[in-house]
Amino acid sequence: MPLDVIYMIMESLEPRDLLSLARTTKLFRGILMNRSKGHPLWRAAIANVEGFPLCPPYMAEPAYVHLMFNTNCHACSRVGVTSIDFPWGVRYCKKCRSDRTIPVNEANAFVRQVVKATGVERPFYAWRGYLHILEVEQFRSEWEALEGDVEARKSLAQRSAEHVIERSEHTVACQDWLEYLKSIRKVKSRATMASRLNDIKQRLQNEGYERELMLVSDHELGRQPFAKKGGLLTDRTWEKIKDAVFDYMEERLEQHIRREREKTIHPRLKMFLRLWEDWKNGWDGEAYDPFDPKAIERMRPGDFLMMDPIRTLIEAPQESVVGPRNLRPFKATLGALVRQWHDAQSEKLALLVKTSIPQLAAHADPLSLAISCFSCAIPGCSKTVLYYPEILGHRCWEYYRYHCEEGTSYQNIVEQYLWREHCGRHWAIENVRVNTPAVGCIPAILRACGFDPLSAQLRRVTYSGHRMTCGDCAPDPEYGYEVFNFRRAIDHQGHPKHRDALCNWVVLPEETAQIVRKFERDTQDSGQCGMYSRRTYFCSNKIERRFTCYVAYQFEDMVAHVRSAHGVEGEVSDEHYTVNRSEETNGLLHKIFLRHTASSEVEVMLKDRHVV
Repeated sequence: MPLDVIYMIMESLEPRDLLSLARTTKLFRGILMNRSKGHPLWRAAIANVEGFPLCPPYMAEPAYVHLMFNTNCHACSRVGVTSIDFPWGVRYCKKCRSDRTIPVNEANAFVRQVVKATGVERPFYAWRGYLHILEVEQFRSEWEALEGDVEARKSLAQRSAEHVIERSEHTVACQDWLEYLKSIRKVKSRATMASRLNDIKQRLQNEGYERELMLVSDHELGRQPFAKKGGLLTDRTWEKIKDAVFDYMEERLEQHIRREREKTIHPRLKMFLRLWEDWKNGWDGEAYDPFDPKAIERMRPGDFLMMDPIRTLIEAPQESVVGPRNLRPFKATLGALVRQWHDAQSEKLALLVKTSIPQLAAHADPLSLAISCFSCAIPGCSKTVLYYPEILGHRCWEYYRYHCEEGTSYQNIVEQYLWREHCGRHWAIENVRVNTPAVGCIPAILRACGFDPLSAQLRRVTYSGHRMTCGDCAPDPEYGYEVFNFRRAIDHQGHPKHRDALCNWVVLPEETAQIVRKFERDTQDSGQCGMYSRRTYFCSNKIERRFTCYVAYQFEDMVAHVRSAHGVEGEVSDEHYTVNRSEETNGLLHKIFLRHTASSEVEVMLKDRHVV
């Protein structure tokens, strides 16, 4: 190809292309790096870029183009350096810039010396609070070589100051050009994003998402990751992002439905809760159950709101009139609804007991038995020994850590409302389980007291007044032997040191048991309840590096979690969990001790603090 044609092609290229061409062959490099032949070609290429500043006189065109378009560090050749030090004509990475620059305050002594000797104010270019070491050292060597020649030093400082002014003007021009490029890119990017957004909306309409699009503004849709990505929307790109787009639109529709339902349901929930409280204050517990007059207190607002008749009224269409006047006749039916709720939950618990304890499958009233022990099934709850009917009153706030989610269902809306209002959630059989470890140890306690484990009723066992000690535990040097009633004995059997074998229970004589019972009554009446520390097991694995993934009050629960959730096989050691102790009020009078005095009299005392 003739050289004049090659020159014409080179003159039409941009500086970046010309720089790449100079690195291809020796022929092109010889032409472009020749001052006489290459100079007009570089100037023509620079002129082809709109607004691009002309090459400053203190730089050659190839070096200038290399500075502006090549992203390699000028010291270590690291790729991807975006910051340009225009006054010094270099492009440094962060490390090389730190090695090749010096803070202005560290060179103040030499700068003041030059200014004082020559009267020149700015002998060096300070760029972003730093001086270029190469420039300062080169000036210093010339300055020291001219020692004793005042005029020569002054001339040197003036030339350096003039060079600073020249570089300042070119630096401003380069910065203005970069800002211009940024504005151009920004406009193009916005146009691309708008085109991409319109294509997404069009494809959503084709997929039948017209209703969802009416609920989402262009601004909200444009802020999503799938819409903010650069580039036009192609069929291949759509296949990659369509699942995320569909999920987002369905989520927005669900949020809209939930908000619309909340507008209708929340005022009605507030009205029904007021009705519930008014009716509850006039509840006649004695008439319902003389043996359990506080049955209504075990019901929570969530139980009331989840009843089918109440739910039907609250979920009535928006145009339906549901007001206080309409609800007055409804009060007469609340008593029957409470009885219905109590009976329904009792049947569920009885079925759970018969399923978990096969020996009681044919029993007529398994909930009355002392062996029918329950615990909360929600991780982290401290309630491990619960009986009927107290189990119906247990509402675990740990539930909201694991189960309370925003959704469009009636239950989700009610749970969120009750959580915000600090009201008790509804009772559910799914959150209850039979306490299998306790069921395994209760028969030994009942046999020691003379009861048949499969027929002993809790009320009878409790009112029998038996008190006992653990034959496997050594007496406390200061307090003597610890004394247990039936419930405290179950807690003691759950201690880690007794988990592998059943305790050897020693029942106290009736005369001694009477002394202990009298002490318990007197202590409770005086309000002298002790404090005890309950062991809490925390899983060593963290969620988001901050929150423990599981909390348990029973060692067996932590072992089961570590093995199922984290795949630990064999023995579970303390590296898999940590143990903390939380103080709780000793409402059951834990740690009652008995000892004989020197005169052989029985002395009963309460240990103020202990560890469960």
